[in-house]
Amino acid sequence: MNASEALDEKPFVEVVIPFGPWTDDVIECVAHFRESRHRAFRLWLVPDAAPTPDWTARLDALSLEQEVRIHPTGGGNPAQKRNAILRLADSDCFAFIDSDAFAPPRWLERAVALLDNGVAIVTGPNLTPPDNPMTRRVSGYVMESPLGFGAAYLRHTPLSARTLDEMPTCNMIVRRPPRVEFREEFDTAEDMMFCRDIRDAGGTIHYDPFVVVYHHRRPVFRAFIRQFNAYGRDKGRLFRAGAGAQIWNAAPALLTLYLIGWLLLMIFPTPRIVQVLGTVPLLFYLLFVSGESFRMARRLAPAFFTMPAFVAAHLAYGLGFLRGMGKGEG
Repeated sequence: MNASEALDEKPFVEVVIPFGPWTDDVIECVAHFRESRHRAFRLWLVPDAAPTPDWTARLDALSLEQEVRIHPTGGGNPAQKRNAILRLADSDCFAFIDSDAFAPPRWLERAVALLDNGVAIVTGPNLTPPDNPMTRRVSGYVMESPLGFGAAYLRHTPLSARTLDEMPTCNMIVRRPPRVEFREEFDTAEDMMFCRDIRDAGGTIHYDPFVVVYHHRRPVFRAFIRQFNAYGRDKGRLFRAGAGAQIWNAAPALLTLYLIGWLLLMIFPTPRIVQVLGTVPLLFYLLFVSGESFRMARRLAPAFFTMPAFVAAHLAYGLGFLRGMGKGEG
């Protein structure tokens, strides 16, 4: 089947996987498509550079029956890489997945069946792989929690089917309206802007709890903190521009400002009663974090690491949000 065939019974899907260097995760992502129940697709691998002979041999060893095209971009962010394929491919149906994620066999089959009646994007949760080590599962606990990820925790936890305003491109199947591309000035919030542009063009975004992918989490703490700082930075930029960020996105920034104020209360001469009253919200916050850590982890050892992970996520995001709100952030 080729990309020009009609999209009525078995839509032909262009699967786009953007990444930088070649990694084992890329091979794992591609390998899982061997089991796809939906067979009408083409894989686009969009790295910074062409594969070395060793990586080429590993790809060939997968013996994928569908066409695999490699389109090196020489750098660029994910938005630029996805746009390159949107301009090259001649299909109307695209699936976006991250290179450190992998799809179960029915991912495409379930999703393309829902692309009708004005639905322009089908999406669902990206789950933590059950075999991830504890340092990555801890990251997942934070992202799967309303306390860690706010209303957006449904991106990482299956909830009931619904219409949404935005979802990330690590799990996104799109029937493309004309003249909509990703905003290349954003490194991490380009998917949010893409969703807004799709809605402005008249499309809707359908969330289905069974349209899942598995997404390897960043290990705590360094990579995890960098990720949340980048999330906050780009949300701050959107908030400053009035471009779709919501008021709850600013909550970690308010917490960060409170903690800075609390530190100042403790450092500089301040009446004792003011210090005590100023500490009460912090005690409640730590109580909530402790309870949520045990609820998510369910065991003492991972809960012990989950508690500081919540705090690190809030502070990293909050500082990033404040930086994004600043005039110096483009």
